Amino acid sequence: MNDIGTKVRFLGNIPARRHEYWIYFHDHVYFNNYRETRQLIVMGRGCKYAGSYTVPVDPLRIVGNDIIFDASPRDGNVMHFSNRLPPAFAWIDGENPTFVR
Repeated sequence: MNDIGTKVRFLGNIPARRHEYWIYFHDHVYFNNYRETRQLIVMGRGCKYAGSYTVPVDPLRIVGNDIIFDASPRDGNVMHFSNRLPPAFAWIDGENPTFVR
């Protein structure tokens, strides 16, 4: 067996003017090298894939247009969605996750 497990969790939705985004967290742990990948998946209306981020820590919740992560505020723990588009990048736990389509 190569994988320990995969979890997908719906975090909630983020309103953005004429758009609305549904946010999912995909967590996958690989058994062979004890590696974990965390993906924040952004879906648009009609279940259309908008893009994703590889994030260093788990997201905790959505508050308004912000996704709050399990990290200290000093190192970055908020990803803010504007009223138009998902951010091109963010500052989360000392890293810069980039939006990939």
